[in-house]
Amino acid sequence: MYSFSTTGTLVSPNQVAASNGTDLTVSFDYKIENWNTNTAASPGWGNIQAQYSTNDGGAWTTFFTINDGNHVEANTCANFSNVIPAASVPNGSDVRIRFLFTWVAGDYDIYIDNVSATQVTALPPACTVLSSPANGATNI
Repeated sequence: MYSFSTTGTLVSPNQVAASNGTDLTVSFDYKIENWNTNTAASPGWGNIQAQYSTNDGGAWTTFFTINDGNHVEANTCANFSNVIPAASVPNGSDVRIRFLFTWVAGDYDIYIDNVSATQVTALPPACTVLSSPANGATNI
């Protein structure tokens, strides 16, 4: 990001009708370094909005913003995790994640890695009850 490239996005593929109606946990690693170096970017670089869409990108909702107030200033990746409440991702809705980068000052590189968006799976089916052979039977 720099003065001639003041915004950028990283967008996941749309997961059609993928939501099962439970909380959606989004996690990722990120770091921000001064351009073409391995030194951490100083405060004042801008922000990253983590967003989701339930209609293939027709509308985006920001669920977290990384900025000077909460950014981990380091040249190694920091982990981020946040939960989008189940009511915000209804059962059967599409799910798409976007990172919106906004430049304020400086020249820097943004790294995003290990992106994960998960929901609790439905309860597994009950165990099968066998009727034959009888419990404890031998020579079967």
